[in-house]
Amino acid sequence: MIGLAVGTQVMAMPNAQMLSYTCAGCYGANGASNGPLIPSLVDLSKDYLVEAMQAYKK
Repeated sequence: MIGLAVGTQVMAMPNAQMLSYTCAGCYGANGASNGPLIPSLVDLSKDYLVEAMQAYKK
């Protein structure tokens, strides 16, 4: 009998740190954007930001 080896690739679920790299590309590492086209997040309150993200999710 001849066996066939099939490789499988396991994809890891992204964690918060991995996902934050996407945000940091536009908003900067500390939430302060580098230009006028993207608003800074650094001065927003936590409550406002959570509400905005929940509204976006809907």
